[in-house]
Amino acid sequence: MSRLVDSDVFVDTSILVTLTRVSRLDLLWKTYPGRPTIPGPLLRLEITGSNLRLPLGKRITRKKTNPLWLDMAKRVTKAIESGYIKTAEPTHIEETLALTVAQKGMHPGEAIVYAMAFNRNAICCSSDMRALLKTCVSNRVPLLGVFGIVYDSLAENVIDDSEAESLLEAIVSSEEDRLPNVGLPEVKDWFDRQTGKPLFD
Repeated sequence: MSRLVDSDVFVDTSILVTLTRVSRLDLLWKTYPGRPTIPGPLLRLEITGSNLRLPLGKRITRKKTNPLWLDMAKRVTKAIESGYIKTAEPTHIEETLALTVAQKGMHPGEAIVYAMAFNRNAICCSSDMRALLKTCVSNRVPLLGVFGIVYDSLAENVIDDSEAESLLEAIVSSEEDRLPNVGLPEVKDWFDRQTGKPLFD
């Protein structure tokens, strides 16, 4: 049983990229079966590269040529086609909320993930804790990051301690500019007892 509420997990592309980089995108649907969800606007912008009017009043075209992004897009598309990851469209209320938080400085992609998680009593999932932490905590929206995914994967017996250690090492080394340098003991300390280095920073 997950330590988090049993609801959809709204995922932004930072998590998809991080897990693709270490070849473990499957942790999302193996750890949270039937729950990983990508907002439709985010899917069209980041995965298919469509010309898109985000619910933020401007039109954006994003053409990804980075091999990692292309690999991520391919894997996510296959996971959606296989039913491992769901997609969902925002309501007008969610679009309005996304606009409000984006106007305060949040990235449009994170804003729509947050808005949909907030409105649906779901989980907001992102690698960029700095952008989402304050807003999620103040509004009591469960926030899940890559360290939490590793912890939950271990708790759900999707991976063992050895795999978790190797995975954390690979994640930290690939995201050293954004994530703290922690190993499995630190991750367990934080999620089991809320002690040690905070992993939502």
